Amino acid sequence: MELPVEVIAQIYKKRWQIELLFKQLKQENKARQKGLTDQYSLFPQWEGAYF
Repeated sequence: MELPVEVIAQIYKKRWQIELLFKQLKQENKARQKGLTDQYSLFPQWEGAYF
């Protein structure tokens, strides 16, 4: 199965976005476990991750 280079590049780009999302979720989980955050303190980070 052969895919065009553009399609492969898009797949890797989406994969990288997923990796960054999981990294962000992991960081948020660690912060919540330590009791260092409230529900609003991570909003700017999430906003940056989506845009």
